[in-house]
Amino acid sequence: MMFHKGKNEKDVVCGMTVDANTAISEEHGGRTFYFCSNDCKKQFDAHPDKYAHESSGHSHKGGCC
Repeated sequence: MMFHKGKNEKDVVCGMTVDANTAISEEHGGRTFYFCSNDCKKQFDAHPDKYAHESSGHSHKGGCC
């Protein structure tokens, strides 16, 4: 387990800010995702690409894809 002193991350499922030192985390697509609870992790696990893509800051509003 890696410790990030004072590093806050966003739970990509619910949007809650979590402490990277104590949050549940998972690697996906070369990135680390953090979760406030096992429920949020389960939702992510069911549709990881949906949440990973949404958290990238990329939106489809411009008709790019």
